[in-house]
Amino acid sequence: MKYIQDKNEEPNPIQRRMMQQIETQQIQETLMSKAQKYKDKVKVVFDKRGNQQTFQENDLVLCWDIRREDRGKHGKFDNLWFGPFRIAQVMENNTFLLKHLDDNQQAGGPVNGHYLKKFFVE
Repeated sequence: MKYIQDKNEEPNPIQRRMMQQIETQQIQETLMSKAQKYKDKVKVVFDKRGNQQTFQENDLVLCWDIRREDRGKHGKFDNLWFGPFRIAQVMENNTFLLKHLDDNQQAGGPVNGHYLKKFFVE
């Protein structure tokens, strides 16, 4: 009998605040799961559109000049691609080692494949 009376009574401020905290946490968790599902869908669409170039050893490539790509570090008509280089070694995770064409010396450290594009000789 006392339990029924307690249920009908107005909860004290501490209990009310605890209930609000639990409710807001549940809402936050549902929203985070919905946001994660949306991000996963966007990633799938983005990955479909991106065309991953595959490079092999001895391919000729140009390399993007990362240090000069920011505004003000290059002129309007400056070419930000330098090279050509030859791919010396294909590493994991879309990473490549490059070497110069003329002296077969290694050209710096590993380079991400996003900063490379194929070089075609006419």
